Amino acid sequence: MTNCISCGNSFSIERKKLGYRNCLDCGDKVASKQTQEKKSRVTCAYNKSGLMYVSDIKTTLNYERKNK
Repeated sequence: MTNCISCGNSFSIERKKLGYRNCLDCGDKVASKQTQEKKSRVTCAYNKSGLMYVSDIKTTLNYERKNK
């Protein structure tokens, strides 16, 4: 058994082997927080490229292109 880095409770060694450092309860809290943060992101699709995630739409609206 290993200990959770957030609360200190022990969790199974199999979970540790999968790469987790948190118990199930703390892992669920972290995942819920990340889900809430990612829900508000906007994605801009570009031709023949990947997606760019913008955390604040104001960043996109206030973007000024630099002239070379």
